[in-house]
This record gives sequence, structure tokens and C-alpha cells, in this order.
Amino acid sequence: MPGQPSRIARLGKEAIAAVRTLTLNLTRLSRVGVGASSRRADFLRLAGFLDAADPNGAAVGRIVAASLGLYPSLHYGVAAADADDPAPTTMSWWDAPRAAVPVSLRARGDTTNRGRTTPIADRSVAQRLVRHRRADEADARRLVDEELLAAADLDGARLSSEALARLQQLVGRSLTQLGVHGASHERTEGAISCTVRRQPGRTTTVTCPEGDLSLRGLVIVLERVSAGG
Repeated sequence: MPGQPSRIARLGKEAIAAVRTLTLNLTRLSRVGVGASSRRADFLRLAGFLDAADPNGAAVGRIVAASLGLYPSLHYGVAAADADDPAPTTMSWWDAPRAAVPVSLRARGDTTNRGRTTPIADRSVAQRLVRHRRADEADARRLVDEELLAAADLDGARLSSEALARLQQLVGRSLTQLGVHGASHERTEGAISCTVRRQPGRTTTVTCPEGDLSLRGLVIVLERVSAGG
């Protein structure tokens, strides 16, 4: 539609908004978990009531119903295929086998990891490899940019596969900002300033080992960006 951003631009904005929402939700959930309080004393008191009650009487059911809301005190749901739970869904929790509770949760009421901290692994070699790889990638990009800038006129120029891919990125992003009814747009990336102009009847064709790329109705101008610019 005239006056509206392209579909690619809308998808980019929606993706950024989704990432921001996810980050805010994760931050909020982590803050909620920090302020949790221990209910160990309450559960120990409840366990004392259950231990003192008659297992064959109705007091146990009333205590559990009042404290936990388990009116029919049975196992609900079906255990997963790989779960080690021999108790059927119809067995009362009072007659079922004891559940395995971690020592930290049973004794202290929390699940904080204790003991010696695992030493941080030495990643200096991996970091050096990453820095070298990024430097090599930056050098390769500079060589591709120099190849594009060396072509005085793109129409009829013969480029490598890497230079053609770089040209397609520049033109594609410029057309996204140009829109449907725009006449000209200039985009700067690194050392290259790419200007895309609409000119009916004009065709820009470049050749590469994979074939030819023809841009109908478009004029592409590539210029070097100065250090100060």
C-alpha cells in the first residue's frame, strides 16, 4: 500500500519487538524467583500433624484437604513412560511409596547448589581462534568491497561470486528503504555508499561465474565513503 513500509521492514520491527518482550519477561521471572521465601517450618508442622493423626481415621483426609486442597487424596494424572513411579493413579498418597526429596530441600528448604565451585574453563585458545576468524572475515569483506568499488560502471562488469552476493545485499536493502514509489535512495555500509535510482528503460547487468544478473529500470552507483564521512 502507498505510504506504508514494506513487508520486510514490518517483519524486522516485529522481530525486534518480540525479542524485547521476551527479554523483559525473562527479567521479570528471574526477579520473582529471587524473593522466594522458605516454607520449611510450615511443612514440618504439617508433617507433625499427619504423623500424630490416626492413619485409619478421617482426620488425615481433613488435614490434607484443609492445608493443600487435596480433597480426594489420590495421584492425579498418568506418569510418563520413562518415569520411575510404581504407584497407580488410584492409590492413595498415604499408602504410596515415599517420594525422593533432595537433601537440601528436605533439610534447609531450598535448592541452592552448595560445595566447591566448578573452575572456569580456559577459553583463551577458542577466543583467539574467534578473533582470528573475525579478522579474516573482515579482510575478505574489505577485498570484496574493493572489487565492487574498482568497477567504474556496474553495467557490464564481471564480478566474483562473493562480490555479486555483496551487491545483492546492498541493492536489496536499498530497495527495501526505497519503497514502491520512491525515486532514489542512498545507503552506506562500511566503506561503500550505494545509491539506487529508478530510471525507466535502463537495465544494469552484471556477470559472474554463476550467470548474469539484470536489474531492469534501476541505476546503481557505488562510491567510496571517506574516513570522516
